[in-house]
Amino acid sequence: MGDETSTDSEGIESGSAVTGTAAKLLSAARGQRRMSQRELARLAGVPQSTVATIEAGRRQPSVAMLERLLRAAGFHLATELVNALRPSELLERQRRSVTEVLARYPVTRAWPTGPAARGEDRPDSDLDLVVALRPGAAAGDVAGLAGELSTVLGCPVAVTTGDPGGGENFFYTRTA
Repeated sequence: MGDETSTDSEGIESGSAVTGTAAKLLSAARGQRRMSQRELARLAGVPQSTVATIEAGRRQPSVAMLERLLRAAGFHLATELVNALRPSELLERQRRSVTEVLARYPVTRAWPTGPAARGEDRPDSDLDLVVALRPGAAAGDVAGLAGELSTVLGCPVAVTTGDPGGGENFFYTRTA
């Protein structure tokens, strides 16, 4: 099975992500469909000059306009939010919300471990969190904790129970 991409005259690969300006994106879409500016404009219901000024970089279209033009060329614009913050940063920024979540569980202390604790985490890292439980509580009592924390933080969270000992670097300590 070979790579299904090819490169056009502007260096844009078909079958791969096109990054950069709206001009490059629109030009690549039109080029892959072998459409003229006039044909694309007609299908999108806009003047040909609109396509020309966008492709020339003299106009930055709205997202709605770009989607309209790309749809007319037979594409859709796939956008997604990608986390750019490290889990340790998210934890600090959302400290209050995380503390509120932890307070709903039988957790007496919580602290990050792994890359986040060492300052080696990256935006695509998980947050590893160790929690100490109240006496008599079981691991099953915190079954939904990781999911709630993932929702609050916007990153994957792995929760384990226990006490790695030796550390005072707690993120959370129950006060009552």
